[in-house]
Amino acid sequence: MLSKIKEDLLKAGKEEGCLTFKRLNKLLPDEVQDIATIEDIFDFLGQHKIEIVTEEKSGNKRTLTGERWVSPAGTRSPGYRSR
Repeated sequence: MLSKIKEDLLKAGKEEGCLTFKRLNKLLPDEVQDIATIEDIFDFLGQHKIEIVTEEKSGNKRTLTGERWVSPAGTRSPGYRSR
């Protein structure tokens, strides 16, 4: 089950280079509640350069450290992370 979840998250994350918490919650089954499994998923996404971001009402995305997130080259929107 976990490999299928990771595959789905990887596919979704590669579209833009990031996943919002909202989208992540939609993609994760309700059964995934174990902290070790969630950490494993976050590590997996990080290894594949998929950033977990928050999305502001304006549509701007921010990394977990608060930096403004802009899609890296090779995904739908060109650019790079900046403040």
